[in-house]
Amino acid sequence: MSSSCCAQTARVLTRNCSFTTDYDAFFYQQLCRRARRIHLFRDEYIFDLPRVVAVETPQLGHATYLFSKPQSIEAFLAAYVATTKEAIRQNRANVADRLGFLGRVVHGSNPHGWLRALKARLGGQPIRLRSHPREGEYAKRIQYEV
Repeated sequence: MSSSCCAQTARVLTRNCSFTTDYDAFFYQQLCRRARRIHLFRDEYIFDLPRVVAVETPQLGHATYLFSKPQSIEAFLAAYVATTKEAIRQNRANVADRLGFLGRVVHGSNPHGWLRALKARLGGQPIRLRSHPREGEYAKRIQYEV
């Protein structure tokens, strides 16, 4: 959808204004259902989760970047938008430390594998999730909450 859709109504989901056809809704939905707030920056969603901040491009081949919970989300966002993922990975100018970078979880080819890895990284409680649309009935199993 174009940005003009956002101007038409005050009750438009961020996802509807920025989602592209090559995005995989599974990654977005799993983080969105747990988020307190969602911020949009370029082609990334920044999820303010209860224990961490997750930066997500919901597309296979990308990774979820995890950051410790900042005292101020506004200060975190100001610092995050002034850097790049490459600078964070290489900790240029100590930016990863300043942002509280915890690591990243690569999406891989199996979305449920990503979710298990995310759970292992953060430690969570088991919950039952809907299956990924590409995996059918076999994917209905216990997964974990972030």
